[in-house]
Order: sequence, then structure tokens, then C-alpha cells
Amino acid sequence: MLFLNPYSIPPLIVSILFLLLGSAIYFKNKKSKVNIAFALISIVTFWWQFSWFILFNTQDVFLASILVRFGYVGIIFIPVFFYHFFLEFLDKNKGLDRKFLFFIYGLSIFFEFFLLFTDFFIQGYYEYFWGVYPKAAWLHLVYLFFLALGSSRVVYLLFISWRKSREVDIVRSKQIKLLLIGFLIYFSAASDFLVNYGVEFYPVGFIFVLICMSLIAYAISKYHMFDVKIILTELFVGIMSVTSLAESLLFYDFWSKLFGFSVFIIFCFMGFLLIRYTTREVKAKEFFEQKVQERTKELALANKELQESNDELKRWYQLTIGREVRMAELKEKIKEMEGER
Repeated sequence: MLFLNPYSIPPLIVSILFLLLGSAIYFKNKKSKVNIAFALISIVTFWWQFSWFILFNTQDVFLASILVRFGYVGIIFIPVFFYHFFLEFLDKNKGLDRKFLFFIYGLSIFFEFFLLFTDFFIQGYYEYFWGVYPKAAWLHLVYLFFLALGSSRVVYLLFISWRKSREVDIVRSKQIKLLLIGFLIYFSAASDFLVNYGVEFYPVGFIFVLICMSLIAYAISKYHMFDVKIILTELFVGIMSVTSLAESLLFYDFWSKLFGFSVFIIFCFMGFLLIRYTTREVKAKEFFEQKVQERTKELALANKELQESNDELKRWYQLTIGREVRMAELKEKIKEMEGER
């Protein structure tokens, strides 16, 4: 039997936000490996938080025993997809890092098998004041070891890339810095693993997830990583539309439902206009920025050619003056020789 648990509301909100954000980024550029990897992170985070939403709302023992494993199906792949995302973003998906990526993908499948078919990863659940929660077994410790190993490698790659890009590309440097901070905050959600070992406190990992999402969204919108000014507008319109539709369905009488649904239709229309306006604004801004960059390159090239011409004139001038001076010296020398005769 299911009942509405107020402790389950935060995971539900976070799961919906990540699903919408990941979907928006993916559909903006379905061929980009960076976008795909980010969307995968969003999907498994949705899986994790939505599973906890259901888990916190169940009192059925059999259903709880299934859900404690079901939620971890997504959790196990979170560090893998994060590692994949940063390798693609830093353009380091080759050599040793690529081999390690394949290794941790295989290791994750290995963990998934033992999670679903044995009690070596999760062995039952704890009953806390907010509901039930997975109880870790010995293989869970092995998973945490590789989680720490992969996370350390990600932090190292981000830090090194940030240091190298500071003198080369300021915008790139700021992107990497924000992503590094966001990943460290997201990794703080690992504090929830203590609950898997019997430490009773309400798992607040969703707070770190929200902060991380906000930082990444800020980096995206401010430094144009995924052209997400449009994406964030669509995300806002989508959330408000779903909320408006849900509210209209909560009304009991026909006229109230009709009014609520009319508000939903009006909001969808206004949201469409807002998205179209934002898209045109971004496209226009990109067009002018491109023209400015092209003009800047043309001016830089013209300035370089002018400087080269100026240097060439200086060389000819120095050669000409030098020749005149030399001729004058030769004439004086000839006069002296004629005087001596």
C-alpha cells in the first residue's frame, strides 16, 4: 500500500527537474557526445531520486525489498556517466583514460549483476523515521572504493585542465572551474551512503544535487556551453505548464476544471511566445557576435599586414640611408686619395 510521505517530496522535485534538464540538453544537439553524456547523468539521477520518492512512500515489505535494489540500478551508473561526461568535455577520451572508462563501465555491469541477483551488494533494508532505506553488504564497500578512485581522477583532470586553460582561454577556464566546484558539491551527496550503514539521518543528497545542477546551468547559460539560455526557458515553461495542468486536475467541479484547463492553455501559448522570443534573441546575439569576431579577425589581419609593410619600409629605409652614407664615405675617401696625389 502507498501513502503520501512528506519526506518524499524533495526527491520527487529533484527527479523531475533533472529529467527535464537532461531531455532539453539532449534534444538541443542529439549528436554531441558531451550533451549525450550529460543527459545520461540526468537520467540516472532522475532514476535515483524518483526511486527514493516511491520507496519512501511504501509500507509493503515485498515492494520495499524490490525498490531498494531498483534505486541502486541508477546510482551505480552515476559515477561512470560523470567520468564519461568530463572526458568528453575535456576532450581526453583516449589513451589510458579511455581504457579506464571501458573498465569502469564493465565494473558497473558487474556490480549491477550482483545487485539484482545476489545479496552481496544490498542485503535488505533499514527502517528509519522517514521510511525504509537500502542496507549495504560487503560488495558495496568495493563499489565505494572504485567510486572514490574514479572521482579522484575526475578532480585531477579538471584541476589540471583548469590550470592549463587559465593562460590560454579565460572562458574555458571559468567553465572548467564551475564544473569542478559543481562536481565536488555533487560528490558531497555521497554522505547519503552513511545511511546505508545504519547511521540514521534524513538523506539530504538532493540538496547537493540541486546546487550542482544550478552551478552547471549557470556555467551553461553564462559561458554558452550548450546554448542553454533557450533550454532554461523551455525548462521553466515546461515545469510551470505541468504544474498548471496538475492544479486544473485537482479541481472537483466541471467549471473549475474548465477554468484551470483554460489557464493551462493560455500559459502554454504565452510560454510558446516566450520561447520563440528567447530563441530569436539568442540567434540574433550569436549572429552579431559572429560578425564581431569576423570583423575583429579581419582587423587583426589588416593590422598584421600593415605592420609587416611598415617593417619592410623601415628595412628599405635603413638600407637606403646606409647606402647613401656609404657612398658619401667613399666619395670622401676618393677626394682624400686624389689630394694625396
